[in-house]
Amino acid sequence: MSKFFLLTIWAFFILLFKADAQQLIISPQIRLPRDSTLKNNLIASLKQFLNSKELPNQKNGSVLPGTLSETSLLLDEFKQIEIDQESQDSIFFKPYLINLIEARDSTYSLQLSYMGIRNTQPTLRACFKLSAKREGSRFLFFSPFKQNTKGWKLNRVGLTDFFYREHLNEANVQAYQKMIESFDKIIGAPSIATRYYCADNFEDALMLAGVNYKSDYNGYSKSRLTSLENDTLLVLDGRFSNHFDNIDPHDLFHERLHLVIEPDIINRPVDEGCAYLYGGSWGIGWPTILAQFIDYAAKNKHSDWLTLYLEREYFTQPKQMNKSITADQRLSISYVINALIVKKLEREKGFGAVKELLSCGKSEKGDANYFVALAKTAGITKANFNKAVWELIECNK
Repeated sequence: MSKFFLLTIWAFFILLFKADAQQLIISPQIRLPRDSTLKNNLIASLKQFLNSKELPNQKNGSVLPGTLSETSLLLDEFKQIEIDQESQDSIFFKPYLINLIEARDSTYSLQLSYMGIRNTQPTLRACFKLSAKREGSRFLFFSPFKQNTKGWKLNRVGLTDFFYREHLNEANVQAYQKMIESFDKIIGAPSIATRYYCADNFEDALMLAGVNYKSDYNGYSKSRLTSLENDTLLVLDGRFSNHFDNIDPHDLFHERLHLVIEPDIINRPVDEGCAYLYGGSWGIGWPTILAQFIDYAAKNKHSDWLTLYLEREYFTQPKQMNKSITADQRLSISYVINALIVKKLEREKGFGAVKELLSCGKSEKGDANYFVALAKTAGITKANFNKAVWELIECNK
């Protein structure tokens, strides 16, 4: 038998193993429907749903019509869930169907876990809860979100519907709506309907969407989930408590900007610079950020701004802000420099020039794409960067 033939057979078995490894694994303890046709249709439909999850959400034919907005929240969390970054194995985590309950006529509640084996120990990546509704000979799937928020109260302000459990900070709701109108005017964002749900915290937000656990979010207490489908923005917020007691203009600016520019092409330092300028950061307003930066520049008169920019250095530590700030909440030199550039660009050329800079592409090592766009929009190059930054600082004292 030739060596080539043996290698071919070996390769075939490796591929066969990998293909089999991607199949849905059904827990033997599950109580599946007794009707074999119903059971087979449900399992086949679930496999189709999982096979379609990497498609754009609006093209996923396994989603129950009328539920796309909330189901997109859940689908986004499914994407690339099999991948293990540590081993670079693209099918490390396998889907396990661990529970199935007939909720009501033609509707089932399912629980799926994604697990892998590392050094003989089971590793849980995520656990999802979703619903399935029988439509003819197949099942379509949707998030339990609507059922989980059934009975919530509604407060409508402008184009925004605020959903909450018990109480809502009316003053903050009005202030939030005014910020939306202000940011949309700056950005040129379209008027768009928004459904805003006030969760207790991020853990609560995840559970409402159908994410019982995801290792990516270990330790996260505050964050949000969003989807934009059928000209409706859905925000499931787990940052400000269910009473909407706080507002974050910084994150709101990001949210509105992403309605106008595709996030995949946005340059993050420019994006963050805009959010600093228009919304501050971590509750610190732009005037305070600017004053801190000018003070830093005065104490570091020989700063090489280009190097500090490229190395993404910070200019404040938590103790300097006279409040409790984590390491992740330090103020960035590159973000403030971009805020100053954006301020100048908007004043001289309008926000259209800012959009061009924002859209130069994701941040990359060396920032070549950024400096091409910066030279075009603001006339600033690597060669004159330090001089330009000093001039911007001087103009903003």
